[in-house]
Amino acid sequence: MEVNVNQVLKDFEDKEIKDVKGNVATLRSICIDVLMAQFDDERGLPGEEKVKRFDLALRIKYAHEQCTMTVEEVASLKKLIGKAYGPMVVGLTWKMLENAGKSYMEVIK
Repeated sequence: MEVNVNQVLKDFEDKEIKDVKGNVATLRSICIDVLMAQFDDERGLPGEEKVKRFDLALRIKYAHEQCTMTVEEVASLKKLIGKAYGPMVVGLTWKMLENAGKSYMEVIK
């Protein structure tokens, strides 16, 4: 599936959400952050899985706008985002990932 990773996350007042670095949060930045994170419950994660995450992060980083992802990769991203973020970011990013190809406004309605 093709996912537009340039989508900007906005809150209920239509204001851009900032990431932990103070930058505007995009689907791209959120996905890369969770793919590069090491979670407490994953200390023994095999190297092969770490390389898969790294490779997906590279594809997302260098995708012009649309990034091709498998259903499994989207499911993995949703799981990781769910571990790392609160309801606003989880809700927005999951809708963006589930509704690939739709605009931000189409997704939130």
